[in-house]
Amino acid sequence: MIKVLERLNISDLIHKNIAELSGGQQQRVMIARALISEPAVLVLDEPTNGIDAKHVSEFYNTLDQLKQEGITIILVTHDIGVVADTATEVACLNKHLHFHGTTDEFKSLDEVEISKIYGHPVRFVDHQHNRECCN
Repeated sequence: MIKVLERLNISDLIHKNIAELSGGQQQRVMIARALISEPAVLVLDEPTNGIDAKHVSEFYNTLDQLKQEGITIILVTHDIGVVADTATEVACLNKHLHFHGTTDEFKSLDEVEISKIYGHPVRFVDHQHNRECCN
């Protein structure tokens, strides 16, 4: 158990009440609980709801580490950016299956095709979070 807590960088939370934790800390505690049983698959439904932007990035870095360790992650999310950056396969559901394929195939969809999936017009905006700006 201690190794799992250290791996998720939450060993300092071991004596805290879960109600005292931030959303990001709570999510990591829940993942730790799941990882103790050494699962082959981890299923997460909107895991970043209620987590601030800084901790969302840390959370997805943790998921990437788990993926690198061979754990299959099934993620339900509305965040297309995360899907495009981290998934290996994508299934888009909105009452029925609109798309299933590789991440590269998903990234090649245009705004019209994505709009059909969402059921309303969608416009892509590239925030370029890793870009140096505003110096």
